[in-house]
Amino acid sequence: MQHPSNGFQTQEQFELHHLRMNVLRRTAWLLGPLGLVPFVALSVALWLVDGRMQPMLAQALLLYSVCIISFLGGIHWGIALVFHEMPAVYVVTALVWSVLPALAAWPLALLPIGQALAWAAVLLLVVLAVDLRLNRHYPLPLWFASLRSTLTAVACTSLLLAWMQVAGR
Repeated sequence: MQHPSNGFQTQEQFELHHLRMNVLRRTAWLLGPLGLVPFVALSVALWLVDGRMQPMLAQALLLYSVCIISFLGGIHWGIALVFHEMPAVYVVTALVWSVLPALAAWPLALLPIGQALAWAAVLLLVVLAVDLRLNRHYPLPLWFASLRSTLTAVACTSLLLAWMQVAGR
């Protein structure tokens, strides 16, 4: 017998699903901000440290940004694998999009650091815009868009503050 309002077989299945979703949400909202620590710490450090340390810190921030941009693309690979019952056009779109952020991000390491930091912020915003559009076609939790938007806002602010310091040298 199905639970009348949600398609679960039993009340216990419904409660277990609800518990899992709460754990997922809370864990994501904990780990996501932890991923911002390098963005914020390196950006602040660029304003506080001796000028000799700034090139290394700026490079570290850029490399972390490239890693995160690549990670964000990889989310879509996972979506395609887990939600493979979606219409084929969305599965293929997710797989194609999953590699594009990494391909766009790695050349940033070849640019002068000031340009690279600014372009990393722009790329994070582009990735967010595409993600929000694609996510409407995926069976993702409603809170995911809010999490992604919040994390991207902080990361972009950090990159732009770093860019201001590097460009002002």
